[in-house]
Amino acid sequence: MDSTDPLNRAPRLGKEILLRLAELLKGELSLARLELGEKAGDIKIGLVCLGIAGLLSLPAFFILFMAAVYGLQEAGVSPALSALAVGAVALAVVGILSMIGLSRLSAERLTPHRTFRQIRHDQALVKEMLK
Repeated sequence: MDSTDPLNRAPRLGKEILLRLAELLKGELSLARLELGEKAGDIKIGLVCLGIAGLLSLPAFFILFMAAVYGLQEAGVSPALSALAVGAVALAVVGILSMIGLSRLSAERLTPHRTFRQIRHDQALVKEMLK
């Protein structure tokens, strides 16, 4: 048998395929690590927004309720109705900040889409090579 015989080349080709698959996997892991690092910034922003919303909600409610009570009492409105109006505004601000924070932490936003797309592409290439 000579060296061009397919049976002699098969082990070498198998080894080469395994080496290339290992390189491919290493590259995919690097890409995933990079993409997840980019997503860390979104996590940070989301957590900061939620933290600010949490910190501001208590004094905001207190201040706004007090201002509503005093201001509307001066205008002849009942204290309960004034507290309700200002509390609703403060709650709206907290809601907006919370929605911004939660949107930054959504699973869809944090998913490493480029990595998954590249893995699917690589799978297709490997299947094509093995045909």
